[in-house]
Amino acid sequence: MAKYEINYTCGHTSTVQLFGKCSERERKIEWMERQECPECRRKREAEEAVKVTEGLELPELEGSEKQVAWANCIRARFAEEINSNEKYQNGNPMKVLKSVTSAKTFIDMQDRNALQTIGYNTASAWIETGRYEGAYAWFSAQEQPNLMSLHKLAVCCEKTGRRDEAFCALRQAEDMVGDEPEKSLELRLLRLVRYRLEHPDYLSRDEYGSLLSDSFDRIRKELPSGFAIFHLPWMLEWYKATRQYKKACELLDEFPEKSM
Repeated sequence: MAKYEINYTCGHTSTVQLFGKCSERERKIEWMERQECPECRRKREAEEAVKVTEGLELPELEGSEKQVAWANCIRARFAEEINSNEKYQNGNPMKVLKSVTSAKTFIDMQDRNALQTIGYNTASAWIETGRYEGAYAWFSAQEQPNLMSLHKLAVCCEKTGRRDEAFCALRQAEDMVGDEPEKSLELRLLRLVRYRLEHPDYLSRDEYGSLLSDSFDRIRKELPSGFAIFHLPWMLEWYKATRQYKKACELLDEFPEKSM
């Protein structure tokens, strides 16, 4: 352990304490002296964040002064990535950026995976509100979709009449199911989409009702509530078709976020 004076490229200097082997310290010093000082870097990033987000009408962030400054930089990186990448624009995560006012939220999701999550959640919400073409645009643009993204893509294709593409997405997703596929909840969700595609009269088939009800019960027990809310319209559709209105009302009481 020793203290060293660092001469930054911006002309400022500071004394830092370094640990480790002498060779490691020397490499660290060499790297640091090719950088701006932390204060100048923060100032530059804040100025760049203002330029990137200018005209986007983003809300003021809430938090401490340091949190807000840091979060503004993170949000600017997200905005820049969204504006330069068509697949994010299709999912319209910019609207999500405009809805977040907590600086801590951006700090907690400060990597590019967060953009994928924002896009996925936005496109999933579009399915829930019947905006199937917008959701299809996002899910179909994914270069390496996971199993649940393919499930959502199949649903979009089902709703927009892209039957062959729906089957293709289902086959690709089914190949991703791991060990013990007979126990896989994900596979059951894929089977529900396949059943509807293969049987246009699915609402008159008890087999579909059993598969749907059993799957929905497992969703409520095994997955976060958002998954149940996503699949709620199909349960309500089944109850309505089979005149089980009391059960439909009970579901709506359980999930007040949705309505008939």
